Amino acid sequence: CGRSITGEFLSLDDTTHILNNPWLQSGDIGHFWRSAHYSLFIPVTYTIWTIVFHIWPSAMAFHLLNIVLHVLNSWLLFWLARKLLSSRKQGAVEMAEWGRQMFALIAALVFALHPFQVETVAWISGGRDLLAGFFGLSATIVAWNTADRLFPSWAAILRRIVATLLFVFGLLCKPGLAVLPLAVKWLSWFTERRGLKWAMMWFWLGLGAAVGGMTLQVQSDLIRNRVGNIGNWDTHIIAFDA
Repeated sequence: CGRSITGEFLSLDDTTHILNNPWLQSGDIGHFWRSAHYSLFIPVTYTIWTIVFHIWPSAMAFHLLNIVLHVLNSWLLFWLARKLLSSRKQGAVEMAEWGRQMFALIAALVFALHPFQVETVAWISGGRDLLAGFFGLSATIVAWNTADRLFPSWAAILRRIVATLLFVFGLLCKPGLAVLPLAVKWLSWFTERRGLKWAMMWFWLGLGAAVGGMTLQVQSDLIRNRVGNIGNWDTHIIAFDA
């Protein structure tokens, strides 16, 4: 990933998203919040890309952004893994603090160094995945200690609001993050604690379904025009990977 810092913009998506994007070039951030570009409604991603481009209009700036985001995501994963290992309660084998630290570090290193991460970090347009990952991991960490009580404290309510905002920002970076609430609820079950309130999870799923439905709508015509007449399920799968 470190070698990618000297790479250039690629003709695969980088040109469309950045170099030949008239609204990004002119700094018209508001356009990305009003309508889709290239059949993608990812205004948070385009806003950050626009700011980066106007501070330092170079491919190196975007590669540095991706590397910084990947480092931050690896650290967030380490923190979350340590919390998960500390959350196992009933019937779980007690693990010393050094053991939790070690296993969390191994998980973070595997994530950071896995070959599958190379494309995302080295490809400038892959920054939307890194941004979605950053907001998704942050939302999970903030929501994790939210108590599932009938009358939560003001601090817990504030955490839920902040976690929900982070989740929304992630959705507006990449709609595929819509599956996050299912993953978090599974982690709550796995660690035998109620880290995310069911009502909150359904609210997140509703937000994800709304953004996902909008993505499918705007992407379907583009996919059929570029790929041809393919089945509806294939169209949906390709669109949701946008």
